[in-house]
Amino acid sequence: MLVTVGDDKYQEDKLILPDSTFFDVFTFPLLSGNAKTALSEPFSVVLTESKAKKYFGSTNVIGKTIQIGGREYTLKVTGVIKDVPENSQMPFDMLFSLSTYKALGVDLDNSWGNFGAMTYLLLEKGADAAKLEKKLPAFMERHIGAQMKKNNMHYTLHLEHLKMYTCTQRE
Repeated sequence: MLVTVGDDKYQEDKLILPDSTFFDVFTFPLLSGNAKTALSEPFSVVLTESKAKKYFGSTNVIGKTIQIGGREYTLKVTGVIKDVPENSQMPFDMLFSLSTYKALGVDLDNSWGNFGAMTYLLLEKGADAAKLEKKLPAFMERHIGAQMKKNNMHYTLHLEHLKMYTCTQRE
């Protein structure tokens, strides 16, 4: 994605589009901003410490803006997080709020297959993951069965257990 800050342009490729609950599930430490609200509004973006310094020369950037899509859309910086460890399963430099797509009129509920998406679930303590996984084929049939049949495709979902660690920088 092309990111414009003032007169400077940057080609960026390490971005993800999480929903507003991202910081409820993952423990990426915020240096500034509010984890509960940072991704709740459309056209908001959370930057890593390195990107904030690259774009603005500082990490004190809450409320500043970047533009994407050849200056087509303006995003407000609502948070800055520590840089993501290089060995992370989700290497990213920017988090664009998923609600931005909804504000642009993208029908996310009926656009399955148009996004390379990974979905993370945080199960309640004691939840039976195997029981939940057995329900996934019926879920897929209910939500995109007609689309799969029309396109002669079959999608499957499965659960993969991830160990949760608190992300911290080692000095």
